[in-house]
Amino acid sequence: MNRKAAQKLRRWQHEWQSRNVNTLVLDYVEAETKLRFNIQREARVQVEHEALFISSTKNTDNDKRATASTVSRVEALQKELRSLSEGI
Repeated sequence: MNRKAAQKLRRWQHEWQSRNVNTLVLDYVEAETKLRFNIQREARVQVEHEALFISSTKNTDNDKRATASTVSRVEALQKELRSLSEGI
């Protein structure tokens, strides 16, 4: 009887350890995917920010509405970049 109980215990331990490893691997893959997404998002936002900044410095148009819109968009991009940097 002790032998059967020991086999049952070993089988249970093996199943538990396998599940634990699978969970760790899935957690790692999920974290890696989120990290890669945030890095790519940060790169895209940086490019958009730089392009908007360059276009605003070249633009000598005195349209206050367009200037205010550009400034608010640049500020929003800067805020998003800070947020992404904290997440990475």
